[in-house]
Amino acid sequence: MKKLLVCLVMLLSCFVIVGCNNSDVKTIGILQPVTHEALDKAREGFIDALKEAGLEEGKDIKIIVNNAQGSDSDLGLMAKSLVSKCDITLGIGTGAAQALKAQEEKIGSTNPLLFTAVTDPVDAKLVSSLTNPGSFVTGTSDMNPVSDQIALVKKYIPEADKIGVFYTASETNSAVQAEMAKKEAEKEGIEVIVATATDATDLQQSLRKLCATEGLDALYIPTDNVVAANMNAVKSVVNEYSILTVCGEESIMNAGGHITLSVDYYMLGKRVGEMAVQIIKEGKEPSSIPVGVMTASECKFAFNEENIKAAKLEHLNIGK
Repeated sequence: MKKLLVCLVMLLSCFVIVGCNNSDVKTIGILQPVTHEALDKAREGFIDALKEAGLEEGKDIKIIVNNAQGSDSDLGLMAKSLVSKCDITLGIGTGAAQALKAQEEKIGSTNPLLFTAVTDPVDAKLVSSLTNPGSFVTGTSDMNPVSDQIALVKKYIPEADKIGVFYTASETNSAVQAEMAKKEAEKEGIEVIVATATDATDLQQSLRKLCATEGLDALYIPTDNVVAANMNAVKSVVNEYSILTVCGEESIMNAGGHITLSVDYYMLGKRVGEMAVQIIKEGKEPSSIPVGVMTASECKFAFNEENIKAAKLEHLNIGK
């Protein structure tokens, strides 16, 4: 009987010790709206930053990754699930970050919420300002160097006087960039024709109508998750009309565009990962960590020679 009691006490002690160790493990939930190269790179950069800081999976942290694969309803359900069981969450993209914040506010939680690949976090009502986030939310913005991207049109087509701007109407971050592009182009005396798609179902038809506009010299596509996931449809249209397409970032360009000055999404994710490390290791509050923004000098000039040839635009001598 004594031996049995001793065994039970030892077993209980082990259970308590394991329980205490597990309570030190921080659960980090990552919410991604859809699969495409830029968002994948941001996720990879975030996870790599945690590893490089010595935070080990299973020992120090537990990472849960949810991907809504383009479904808004799934995005909301996944946000609810992650908020209920995670110590820290990361929203990749505006919609994911907004869904996580809405769930936290619904249950009265102030657990740290990080975001990345959000173009305008102030307009998205995620933070009060870039320098003073003001709550439990902070992260990194993928605001493009829009003026420099628009300048690429004039660099390679000096006589350009009419461009099209195309994005998905439901993407608030894309709308912000589209408005910026319109203002920048008009400063240069370029007429801007703006067109939107409702979703993937009418994307190709809407873009074809825009590209058929008489005298259209070039096309600008901001960072847009729906467009990014359907660049094959975009590529077929711009090839058909042989129209120079400037994209908001490199992976969208590689999938069907021609030229960009691109934010590095891996580094963007890595920077927000470093913020997570500060929160976990140093006990920092998100409100004390300014939103990270990449400068134009940190962005990468890139072009896709294969896509340029496919659109019969070799005469523009891009990159030469």
